[in-house]
Amino acid sequence: GHTEGVVCLNFDSNVLASGSVDVTVKVWDIDTAKATQTLFGHIEGVWAVASDKLWLISGSHGHTIKVWNCKEGQCTATLVGHCGAVTCLGLGEDKMISG
Repeated sequence: GHTEGVVCLNFDSNVLASGSVDVTVKVWDIDTAKATQTLFGHIEGVWAVASDKLWLISGSHGHTIKVWNCKEGQCTATLVGHCGAVTCLGLGEDKMISG
């Protein structure tokens, strides 16, 4: 699992994702309770996660949002613009909201 505290969870489309102070996002198989992916890229703790069938987004204390391809576990974009920690995220059909 994570090496430091878990601060956010998201469950959608049979994907459980967790974000941690250890700066990673983990994607979990809910049947085996084992991590199937560990997503690296944030430089400060991950405070928010949201997902759908194609995308997972994560927000960090480092003021950034990362967009991940769920299937490949690759970061496809890093979004900047927040002046503080990103602590909440929402993902819709064609929009993302953050705060």
